[in-house]
Amino acid sequence: MSDAQESERGTDATNPDSDNDGFSDGFEAAVGTDPLDPASQPAFNDSFKADSAPAALADTDGDGLPDLYEEEIGTSPVNTDSDGDDIADGVELLNQTNPLDRASGAVTDSDRDGVSDDVEQRHGSNPALPDTDLDSLSDPLELLYSLDPQNPDTDGDGLIDGWENGSRQYKYTNRQFHF
Repeated sequence: MSDAQESERGTDATNPDSDNDGFSDGFEAAVGTDPLDPASQPAFNDSFKADSAPAALADTDGDGLPDLYEEEIGTSPVNTDSDGDDIADGVELLNQTNPLDRASGAVTDSDRDGVSDDVEQRHGSNPALPDTDLDSLSDPLELLYSLDPQNPDTDGDGLIDGWENGSRQYKYTNRQFHF
């Protein structure tokens, strides 16, 4: 969370875990628990994994693109690969190829993480490693979520990005982007 968001919620901007319960303020805010109450903790069960994202961010097919955005651009919110080229729609957008054109997906991807070497180089990630900063969140996901693939703790709150993204990490790692 930004300092302004911390101030708004009444949490301590200098302490990534204001209630000292082991979950960062940002993570608790994202999953709907109270970052000021140590008794208010996320329940790690199937419903947490499936339902923790706000409806506007729902991603039914797990391709990294919210359903509402897929409807806007014409890709399928229930099919990971709308054009059938074996490249997830979200990865195609990262690679600046057309997720609705099967012929547009051919790119060089040395680390086989689904992001072209060219795109990885432009964003400063290592095209030979699927997770440049070793934070347990793959480079494609860091780029999709506007995180820094070179910094394991993009927001500097003491919790690595791979853990902070909670259900998104659980949902995507080794599912869509690690081939």
